[in-house]
Amino acid sequence: EKVSEGEGHESITVQPWTSRVPKMTQPDLDYIAPEVQTGSTCSVLSDMFSLGMCICSIFNSGKSLIEANHSSSVYHKQLEVVGEQVNNVLPKVPLGLQEAVVRLVSKDQRQRPTSQLVALIKYF
Repeated sequence: EKVSEGEGHESITVQPWTSRVPKMTQPDLDYIAPEVQTGSTCSVLSDMFSLGMCICSIFNSGKSLIEANHSSSVYHKQLEVVGEQVNNVLPKVPLGLQEAVVRLVSKDQRQRPTSQLVALIKYF
């Protein structure tokens, strides 16, 4: 179902993580974009957030910046400080990737780069 269209990024309505459904059928709260969990919408920019979280995990010894342990309340608490977590991991991220990572894990989806812009990063 189409919800909105802004700057060429179509959003769709999705079911946020809930304890009423088996965990194996749900997205991983450790990597899910804020708008999916709080607003029940997602777009390509939501995937960009997840990509940023994956990149951070790679350079953080495999540990996600959010460790929600299947709890939406823990997710929301840790999401509040995700910017600080990014700053802690940033020195481990290659210089050519640091700016992109900061933008990818922005809570404001309008600050995130598109997949086309990510593909243009010289690091890749």
